[in-house]
Amino acid sequence: SESLSFVARGYATAVFLFLVFVYRVKSARSIQIVLCGVLAAMLFLEITLMLWGKGDRPYVTSTYDSNDIAFIMVCGFPLSAMWFLRARGAGRYIAGVISALAVVTVLQTRSRGGLVSLCIVMGLLLVKTSSRRRLSAAAVVLACVLILGALGSKEYWGRMATIWGGNAPATDSVGEYDASGIWGARWGVWQGALRLILQRPVIGAGAGVSPVAEGLSHKGFGKWSATHNSFLEIGVDLGIPGLALFVFLLYRAVKNCRGVVRLARQQPGLAMEAWLAAAVEVSLYAYITAGFALSQAYSPIPYLLVATSVVLARLASARTGVSGPRADESSG
Repeated sequence: SESLSFVARGYATAVFLFLVFVYRVKSARSIQIVLCGVLAAMLFLEITLMLWGKGDRPYVTSTYDSNDIAFIMVCGFPLSAMWFLRARGAGRYIAGVISALAVVTVLQTRSRGGLVSLCIVMGLLLVKTSSRRRLSAAAVVLACVLILGALGSKEYWGRMATIWGGNAPATDSVGEYDASGIWGARWGVWQGALRLILQRPVIGAGAGVSPVAEGLSHKGFGKWSATHNSFLEIGVDLGIPGLALFVFLLYRAVKNCRGVVRLARQQPGLAMEAWLAAAVEVSLYAYITAGFALSQAYSPIPYLLVATSVVLARLASARTGVSGPRADESSG
């Protein structure tokens, strides 16, 4: 019943929006409009938290905790940064502001996973940017590093030093939980999730009920923990077949984006589709990285990114007359 309620009240909406996007968005310009809405929402969240956040943990809302907010910023950063590198006029400067505020927000959330994911994404941004704009991308990354260095407090870097644990003792500013690092905060939960997957490897426990399955695994006593890993979350909920399908969707989305970029090298008219595909690909990597330590399997973000990759691949195929599978062969 819990699983049915989850699907009917939440997950069905994400699937519906995914299908609407795939079948109704029919141009690169339409994709840009949708992404403008995403970045506008991201900017609104950034400004709201900075102006009205209060208390010891100002970057917590009734909808998102600090890790969730860092996750949103990390996944949206490639879209805004790529927009800054490619756009012109006022839109470019707005995208630059959104990118800078995303870095500031990740810093202020004090999310260790957020910082690790952001660093990985900045490196991927350099790799995936075209050679003509690599110097500009390097300047963007340098600006992000300067923001972190200028605004990061001693307490912040003290907490970041505990990412892997074992190096920093608990202090007044770093609690025992933080000092234990990833091994103390995540490893035990991940082991429990793996055991649950092995108990129901085919059908899983049911969509959206991994915390319930974890709680019942120790007869309901003690803390009921989320899996804190999107892949293990899907594995517990939907079994190994569901996990395989989830991984395949992400893999296919990345392949779609790469196919568009390859076709664009032969067709200059696909320039807009190419940079959008590159941005979506890096955002997919951001989702995978950040989602490795968070329960974000059912977040709308991966569905938006996968849907965008599908539309971009379709648009590129229509413009070049090359179908999906043959596109990879002819361009690789």
